[in-house]
Amino acid sequence: MLFPFIFMTVVLAATFVLTKIWKESVIKAAKKDNTHIPQIPTRIIRVVAVLLWITIVFASTAGGLIERNDLGWITIVQYPNGIVRVQTEPGYLVQLFGEVWKYPKASTCFFSADKREGSPTDESIPVNFNDGGSAKFSGSLVWNMPLARESIKLIHTKFRSAKNAELSIIMQLAKESLGISGVLVNSVESYTGGKGKFSNEFQDQLINGLYVTEPYTITEEYEEVGRDGKAFKKTKERRLQRVKLNTHEQPLRRRNTLTEYGITISQANITEIIYEKKTQEFIDSRRKQLQEIEVARADAERARYQAIAAAEQGKKEVTEKKYAQLKIKEQKVIEAEQNRDVIILEAEAKREQARRDAEAAQFEKEAAILRSEGRKQAAILEAEGRTALLKADNALDKKLAFLQEVLPAMAREWSQRPVPTFVIGESSSGTGSSTELAKTMELLNTHLVTSVAEKFGVDFNMVKTNK
Repeated sequence: MLFPFIFMTVVLAATFVLTKIWKESVIKAAKKDNTHIPQIPTRIIRVVAVLLWITIVFASTAGGLIERNDLGWITIVQYPNGIVRVQTEPGYLVQLFGEVWKYPKASTCFFSADKREGSPTDESIPVNFNDGGSAKFSGSLVWNMPLARESIKLIHTKFRSAKNAELSIIMQLAKESLGISGVLVNSVESYTGGKGKFSNEFQDQLINGLYVTEPYTITEEYEEVGRDGKAFKKTKERRLQRVKLNTHEQPLRRRNTLTEYGITISQANITEIIYEKKTQEFIDSRRKQLQEIEVARADAERARYQAIAAAEQGKKEVTEKKYAQLKIKEQKVIEAEQNRDVIILEAEAKREQARRDAEAAQFEKEAAILRSEGRKQAAILEAEGRTALLKADNALDKKLAFLQEVLPAMAREWSQRPVPTFVIGESSSGTGSSTELAKTMELLNTHLVTSVAEKFGVDFNMVKTNK
């Protein structure tokens, strides 16, 4: 309301200054023209300005004529005649003694156990889980008023104030959302999932609509101890809730009541979860059990991996030894193959040499045969030639050579005989020394002639015939 007061004060001061300037200019003009100075109603103008200023300032301060709409707010004015005006833009509007309501365009709603957030009282939302545990959820959300005038009028008609709309629509929806999220999990799961999971589901349901749930049954095993002190297992059925899905595996949702009024949620989160004492004790004991289970599982897993590692190490060593033996074997195989190849090559070389030797021997044999045949043929031809020569010249050369050989030989034989040269007398049987000598000479001559004939290749019969 300060602006109208300043504005009217400036207008009043301007009125006084202008009337004074006007009056002085009129008097000056009359004196210059030596005319009558007219009567100027400056006093009346100033009185009217003062009265107008008083009236406007009074009306503004009293609140009935003018209303201002600030930035970030919505102002609703209902005039005495029943007409309702909605102002969403910042600025002034005529009130004319109408009733005024203010709505923030955006508002932060707190539901917290912390007195420093929102109300000094505990406004946290209690939530129950499907195992009987409970907790108090603290958080906040930011909701936005619609800018459509009809939606604003609808909200104002039903709730008459932003606070009532917040309590009746926003907080009720927040409680339902957290209640649905709570029955979907147990206490330990809520602790494990933490504030992040609840914040996501909380905001999702506020913006897109509450989940549609359906019941289902699970069978749980548990142990009991009998009268004999022996433990035995029993089963029990529990009915739980889960989110119902459509054909596209998306959550089915209820109709979002906020869309009816055009209200939107721009932010929602859970800042704190305070569990009931018994629930916290149960969660702590369960967490301890889970930790022990996890430790045992980790130890078992570690032992399994160590066993696997040892087995793998053993396999590695066996494999290394195996491959070392295989390498030695391959080396020996290679050496044996090399030796075999060398032996084969040597055998092949020997066989080739033997073949060549055999071929050479065969060639030598054939050559010897051919040489023998040649010599034989040459001898035959030579004999035939000699025979033909003997026949042609009656073997004159042979005879001469024969005689040259025989006569000296006979002389040598004769000179070397052991009997006396002359023997006187003759036996009565006709076998005296002369006869024996003659026979002996005949035998020696025959032997000598035969030997020489054979040496010279002369037919002995021919020699005897031609003697």
